[in-house]
Amino acid sequence: MVDLDGAGSGAATTVRCDMTTDGGGWTLVFDSGTTNFSQAGVPWTRADVAAALVTPGLATTTLVAYRDASFALLPSLFRVSFAMPAGWRTAAPLNVSSVDAPVMVSFDGGPPLLRRLRHGYGGFLDNCAGDWGVGGNFGRFCITPSPAPFYAAFGVGAADRCVTSDVSWNSGGSTNECGASRRFTLYIR
Repeated sequence: MVDLDGAGSGAATTVRCDMTTDGGGWTLVFDSGTTNFSQAGVPWTRADVAAALVTPGLATTTLVAYRDASFALLPSLFRVSFAMPAGWRTAAPLNVSSVDAPVMVSFDGGPPLLRRLRHGYGGFLDNCAGDWGVGGNFGRFCITPSPAPFYAAFGVGAADRCVTSDVSWNSGGSTNECGASRRFTLYIR
């Protein structure tokens, strides 16, 4: 339980935290938890938490990882962390259109490397590096070049995919659909 507005009038709320990965202190603000977000522009799934934590100065870092049904990290897949982009303070990263941004990314707690973060909706070609604007609201969240989590196909009627950023969004077919046992998650601290 946390009281997001301190002594303010808001009630305390239950949040999910990761207190061990990369020093802990992470608060969950997005969990795919379903096989299909079929709306264009997916919002924060915990808007109450995100609104408080994305206030300038409170949250500064993002952790992106695939987790299982109990929210344990999937050890065979990379987790990444990077400075939270300023634009996330005003709009959820999956609720924007076609964003590309340079980021310094740490893979599994390693040294930061310069990569390109791509997130939002607006259609794209087959993989993380593919161009934006290729039809519809087909969404993606990925980091290129890298094997970071690649959350793809949200915003349309197709099953959401949870693959890695170095392969096609449809790699592995239905075996790589998001769901309870493979959740795309965003945490901030």
